[in-house]
Amino acid sequence: MIFKYIKKLIFISLLVIALPLVSCAKNKNEEKKFDDVSEFNDDNIEIGINTGSSIALQIEKIFDKANIYFLSGTADLLNAINTEKVDVIAHEEINVRYLLNEHKHLEIIKDKNNILGDVEYGLCFNKNEKGIKLQKDFNEYLNTIKENGKLDELINYWSPFDLNENAYVDYASLPNINGKILMYVEAQFRPFAFVHYTRLVGLDIALMYEYCKDRGYALEVLNTTFESLIPAIISDRCDVIGGGITITDERKERVLFSDPVAKSKIVIIKNNKAAIINNSLKERISNSIYKTFIKENRYKLFLNGILVTLIITISSFIVGSLVGFLLYLLYYSGVKTILNIFSILSWIFKRLPNVVFLMILFFIIFSKINLNGMTVAIIGFGTIFATTVFFILYNAIKSIDGGQIEAANALGYSKNKTLFKILIPQVRQFILDVIGEILNNYSSEIINLIKAT
Repeated sequence: MIFKYIKKLIFISLLVIALPLVSCAKNKNEEKKFDDVSEFNDDNIEIGINTGSSIALQIEKIFDKANIYFLSGTADLLNAINTEKVDVIAHEEINVRYLLNEHKHLEIIKDKNNILGDVEYGLCFNKNEKGIKLQKDFNEYLNTIKENGKLDELINYWSPFDLNENAYVDYASLPNINGKILMYVEAQFRPFAFVHYTRLVGLDIALMYEYCKDRGYALEVLNTTFESLIPAIISDRCDVIGGGITITDERKERVLFSDPVAKSKIVIIKNNKAAIINNSLKERISNSIYKTFIKENRYKLFLNGILVTLIITISSFIVGSLVGFLLYLLYYSGVKTILNIFSILSWIFKRLPNVVFLMILFFIIFSKINLNGMTVAIIGFGTIFATTVFFILYNAIKSIDGGQIEAANALGYSKNKTLFKILIPQVRQFILDVIGEILNNYSSEIINLIKAT
């Protein structure tokens, strides 16, 4: 009887809590209708912005009463506005037009008085002697193609929604006459840098290709995350970075910008519910599969990712196992400082995220050596796994009764003969069991790393 009253009480409590929320949600949907950006600077407005976006400070300054939410990437921005976690999202018109072309229910809110302003884009160079010289020469070339109309031709070529399948920048074919330029981009910002039929293309890449062709440079272009671009140019891992980087005073303190390549308005986007097409579940799944895997042969990117994962995993396992085993033999032969070194490494690896360790290797330790990301990943994971293998051997052999080693010495066995003939056979099954468990955890770490990066 008591439980019956408790159930009723819980139901009534939930109803009391839910009704105001539903009412607020209804009022929210009814009240927030915008015709111009000047209408919604109040504390009830929620604006979504990309984390790290250069327009964030400008939006916060203009809409000082609004609530600003920082989200990671375009996918999170779309999800936030579609699920009404935010009322509007702020973006740059030059890129957002591609988003609107695919998502017809989104639309730009008018900015009659142009209160949002504009942003300019450029390529970035290092502030060292080489970077200063390269920036100066590039600006001279850029001014030339601005005057003869070549820049406008490049912008018009790479701006359309539906590029020809054969649209491609054949930068790998450039001859190495005066040296090679290494360019880093984030290929997620059309029209500056993006993946088109599994190939890196875009305005910034095409622009650097034309410059290198004119000046006799070879060109290599690598895709990385936006957060890695400025650290890469500062650490001198590359010669130039691009992909739609906005020119700001803060960034000018760290890198050299070229003269502006392009310009764009800042825009605010809202969700036009009247334009939403309610497709069936089957249609939504079908569209999602097409956009993710079929369109522009994107399945090849997934296959390439799987291949990279397998190469890193297998190579790291082999390298780590060999290094760990050989260093244990060195320790067993009398070099006791190796135990101290691996103890320090083990302490570090337990507290340091793998991504941070890889970034330290890539941007600091190997910053002056032209090693690609896969090689650095193999070195990093190989080092981690070598530490694990070393302590597997150390703990397994340490667990064997010391009397057996004394008996082997009495029989005249050498250290190596004792290790391989007496100790290793006894701990072999123990080692295999532990390695199997470590491998399971290790593969999980690889998967977590992929999802995190």
